Amino acid sequence: MGFLTKSADATVLPVFSGVNLSRGDLSYADLRGSHLAGAILIAANLCGAKLERAHLQNAKLIGAKLIAAKLVGADFSGCDLSGADLSKADLRRACLFEANLSGANLSEGNLEGADLKGCKFSGARLVRANLIKADLSAADLTRTDLRGVDFAGCDLTGALLTDADMTGARLLHADLRLAKDLSLEQIRSAKIDRSTKFPGTIKITWKGKNEFEWGKN
Repeated sequence: MGFLTKSADATVLPVFSGVNLSRGDLSYADLRGSHLAGAILIAANLCGAKLERAHLQNAKLIGAKLIAAKLVGADFSGCDLSGADLSKADLRRACLFEANLSGANLSEGNLEGADLKGCKFSGARLVRANLIKADLSAADLTRTDLRGVDFAGCDLTGALLTDADMTGARLLHADLRLAKDLSLEQIRSAKIDRSTKFPGTIKITWKGKNEFEWGKN
């Protein structure tokens, strides 16, 4: 990897679409705005890397480490991020349209306003992640760990929630009307308000300003 140079502050790496950097150490690399579409970054170390507004469409990041990476506005559409560690990563306004995040770790990540339409999250961990105003329509959240996730203002239209753990999730202003396979047991401990929208299979009766009763139609 002769094109890899180090500075006192970070790694500077001129990269190109389709490059193979599997298992490479790119921790704290400055890759802002880089074009890495189709790149192969399997098991690469990108912890703390700066990838704001980077183009990573259809890249392979299987098992990659992106802990605390700066990914604001990056385009990961169609990416394979299965098994990747994105804990504490900043993914605000990132595009992950139809990305594969099966088994990935996004715990305490910031995905506010992210485009997560059609994402595969099966078996992923998103404990205490920020998903405020994210678009999760048609996403597969089967067996996902969503404990303490903030879904405020989130669009979950058509999202599959089979066996997802939503203990303590925050669902203020969230739209779950067309969410699939959502049970009362999954959301019984969730924080809601009058603007939270539920499927027709789940009924809620408000008794006062902050008092309500769960039930089923």
